[in-house]
Amino acid sequence: MKILINHFLFFSCILFSILIFGQERSSENFKMLKSIYEKHPKIDVNKDGVLTETEYRKYQKKRFYRKAAYQLYGYYDYIENVPYVENASKSYLLDIIIPENKIKEKLPVVIFIHGGGWKGGNKAMGLRILDKVLNTGKYIGISINYRLSGEAKWPSQIYDCNAAIRWVKANAEKYGIDKNKIAVWGTSAGGHIAAMLAMTTNKKEFEGNIGNHLNESAAVTCAIDGFGPTDFLMKESVSIIPKLIANKIENIKKVSYNVYNLLEGIEQQARNASPIYFVHKKAKPLFVYHGLQDPLVSIKHSERIVEKLKKIGANDTYLTKVEGLKHEPKISISLQERILQFLDKYLYDKKGDLIEMATVSNN
Repeated sequence: MKILINHFLFFSCILFSILIFGQERSSENFKMLKSIYEKHPKIDVNKDGVLTETEYRKYQKKRFYRKAAYQLYGYYDYIENVPYVENASKSYLLDIIIPENKIKEKLPVVIFIHGGGWKGGNKAMGLRILDKVLNTGKYIGISINYRLSGEAKWPSQIYDCNAAIRWVKANAEKYGIDKNKIAVWGTSAGGHIAAMLAMTTNKKEFEGNIGNHLNESAAVTCAIDGFGPTDFLMKESVSIIPKLIANKIENIKKVSYNVYNLLEGIEQQARNASPIYFVHKKAKPLFVYHGLQDPLVSIKHSERIVEKLKKIGANDTYLTKVEGLKHEPKISISLQERILQFLDKYLYDKKGDLIEMATVSNN
């Protein structure tokens, strides 16, 4: 009988702890939902004055790129369609994503640059990626549009991204951003641009003169390149420029529309758009990750730029290979941990060793 009583008391304590934790968790979520409701009352679908978890998540899903289904974890003050160039097209819009659980009043910012082969995609692709780091409450996120290749050729895309960075710095105080702690993060075509930003910071020929904040610097603190091409003259994968130049591909625009339309098949343009030809010892810290099963962009793009940077003494360079990952935006737990380590190291000056080369799982 005594044993039964002890077991009962033991399990009662566990159940009580679970209930208390759940109440505390629910209470914390309720506070964040209430804060979001006060800023965005339209999200309250049934107009009862209370924003529920279901209503909030349903509202979030409306923003997902192409209505893709995936789970988000953060609670955000999401400010949509802010122009970073006045009286311009939707190509010059950005979204600001401020976590409700922010750890302090002024936070570093992570600017997301979407992929899509330079001819497609938009800023709606950012929330899925950024949620992995913003839900920590340590960073503000911004996801930007830029002109696609059907509207403008290279280097217009990097001009636009630099204009967005300058806008962020000019408006940092308004949104609680530390203008001296800025990371850029891109995937695929966006990864290519992020790597270019890391290599060409303060290079006049890539800054452009777009926007109203030319007095601000477009320099970033660090960059994350997710499986972006880095050398358009490389023969492997998407880098078919050598064949284009030699006219060895019939129906060029159909076979290689993305790259051809961005660069117009010009050799010098291909070189000027390739991050690997701009590496230097003082390049901004760069974190590169790439799937070992990527069928579209060869992992050699990532391996070679990291190798070249290391060779010339740019030691703040990191490469993560992901087992089982294809050309996709999935962020595994292991990869997420390394990305957070990188951001903490350069945006929070957090000490600690980050392994320069690693292979992680896709789970």
